[in-house]
Amino acid sequence: MIKNNMLEKINDIEKACYAENKEEVLKEMQLFINEIDSINVDIYKLNILMNKIATALENDNYILLSDYLEFGMKALLDSKEISEEILNIDFDIIPDVNENIFYMNSLFDELTLCVKHDKSKIIYVNSPFSPVHETEYIISELNIKENTPAICLFGIGTGLQADILLKKLSEDGKMMIYEPDNRLIEYCKQCGNDPESSISEKNVWKRINRIISDKRVVLYIANEDNRPFHELLSIHVDYKGLTGLVFSFEPGYRKLFSQECLDYIREIDYYRTVTCANRSTLYFFSNHYLDYIFKNLFVCKKINTCEDIGKVLPKDIPVIIVAAGPSLNKNVEKLRVLKGHSLIIAVDTAVRTLLARDIIPDLLITIDPIKPSVYFEDERSHDIPCIFDINANPDIVSRHKGRVFISICNEYLESLLKSVGKDIKTEQCGGGSVATAAFVKMHDLKQKKIILIGQDLASENGKTHADGESDGAGLGDIVVEGINGDKVYSRRDWYSYLKWYEKAMETIKNAGEDMRIIDATEGGAKIAGTEIMTLQEVIEDCKDENGKLPDYDFLKELEKLPYLLNEDEYMLLCKNHKDNISKLKKLISDSEEVLSTCKKLINGINNNNITAQFLDREKKKINKIHEKYKQNPFHAIINNYVLGNIVDVVSNLNEDSDIKKRELNGLELIRITFDTIKSVAEQIRGNTNNYLCLLDK
Repeated sequence: MIKNNMLEKINDIEKACYAENKEEVLKEMQLFINEIDSINVDIYKLNILMNKIATALENDNYILLSDYLEFGMKALLDSKEISEEILNIDFDIIPDVNENIFYMNSLFDELTLCVKHDKSKIIYVNSPFSPVHETEYIISELNIKENTPAICLFGIGTGLQADILLKKLSEDGKMMIYEPDNRLIEYCKQCGNDPESSISEKNVWKRINRIISDKRVVLYIANEDNRPFHELLSIHVDYKGLTGLVFSFEPGYRKLFSQECLDYIREIDYYRTVTCANRSTLYFFSNHYLDYIFKNLFVCKKINTCEDIGKVLPKDIPVIIVAAGPSLNKNVEKLRVLKGHSLIIAVDTAVRTLLARDIIPDLLITIDPIKPSVYFEDERSHDIPCIFDINANPDIVSRHKGRVFISICNEYLESLLKSVGKDIKTEQCGGGSVATAAFVKMHDLKQKKIILIGQDLASENGKTHADGESDGAGLGDIVVEGINGDKVYSRRDWYSYLKWYEKAMETIKNAGEDMRIIDATEGGAKIAGTEIMTLQEVIEDCKDENGKLPDYDFLKELEKLPYLLNEDEYMLLCKNHKDNISKLKKLISDSEEVLSTCKKLINGINNNNITAQFLDREKKKINKIHEKYKQNPFHAIINNYVLGNIVDVVSNLNEDSDIKKRELNGLELIRITFDTIKSVAEQIRGNTNNYLCLLDK
């Protein structure tokens, strides 16, 4: 009984080792040591093992510590013979190698990948005892289910963990591998392709190559890819994948790349937060979302992409992004000097402040579906070129007469544009605010000088916006460093924008981009990583050696830019949209058929009067209808609603061990899916005349 308790304590220590929780390791080790005297074991071997365990713990070497416990202490407690190699080998002795990265034979099975660190220390990427056992243990701790929709892995190592995880991934799932440094993979590749290498080294590379060649695997190499990891997640892992996301680590990577490991966790957490916020936004706007998209389709007649701005905007022309923070009143008048010598972009909440002073911005931006149209009451704003999302407030969009640049298309508009030969891809802008969206667009255009004003991200004298206005969401209680070195109060939403900006500054710096980001806000929170200037200093900074500002007229330059679609292409797009709506009738009838089948199958299972063969045959019919639905042009829009409705069912789908309950859960998933499809399709069809009338107009 005592021995069993001791073995359980070893398991607890190993769990703490895997989590690299030193405090927990020490606590569990103390409990173990307190009881070790009551066990009849070989004292000589016990002392050797305890010395090695103490050394491993002192050096924070959790891999070795776990191995000594697993292959040494457990064998000792079970009165089994301990391998003399475990007792005699000293893994702190550096082998005779010429490179920092090298393989060594583990004691029991696969190769161990090692990195010589700080001239005198070796870090093991995987266990020097048994990489296979270590991997099996890690996988068992994940409790990963079959057909998992998404997996994130920090480091590929020798591919052992990735190989097993890949077998758990669904056929349409994604495995995102975050490799912090390309040198380890390059070493494995070099050894694998070297004729002089051992069979074991060649097999490691074969395994890695097979993994990264799998169409479900996305390899992100942090020191080569300039994009943040969360952007890649947004492309490959949807909301359904996120709810079932499993993330893991190659154990040695956490010690070797501790900072990158924190970045990996933060990037996943950031994507989770943003995606859930976007999902909440979708539900909040759900009554308007479809209406807004289709009501705004008429702007396709006069749209361009944001990338088109770069065709008429030289890289060295300063770009000024004007937000509506309370400090804007301090320097807004100085914008007059830069008019005609820069590109001035006003976010929606700053439009009134500028126009009230007869300062006409070159470009506006509004993306929120419920942004009040009061910001655009001044008729002069209707003629200023504007960046819109396709689901922006249609009251604002419908009054606009100037050029339109589309920020976010959504999948349906992208498919419509593709149907007329325009392959346009737009991605969700990061940051969460209109100002950060404007920043992303200008960063993507590789503008060399981006200037922020009115980007306070803090309240001032009880006000949240310029001209003494407040948005009613509170003044904030988060104390942050101010741009002038004082302390200011930020708010949860502003603070998230602040941290986003700082992450963006870090990414730009690390990528070595030829770009200066100047914060000329003259108040509010300090954005670390930006150059801090007054707007007057910016004016001087923008002058050439002769003291002149560059001349630039955005409206005049736009005259050279054709619209994305000509008249014939626009008419074809309208026709394709009408054809797509006509296909919804069949989708609705198919959904009704599936719902009827589900009802019949659920009743049959509950009453135990249905055969497995009949159930299988009917489910195959449903699958055919589902495959057909995936080809429907409105699939992407409708699926946003479907994914939100099925999240809870999906998470419980494989939880129950009872086969009957699992079948019922699966049918409930199908029922909710097609009930949502039918409902959204009917909503679109119900407003068909309104949508088409706007297109014809």
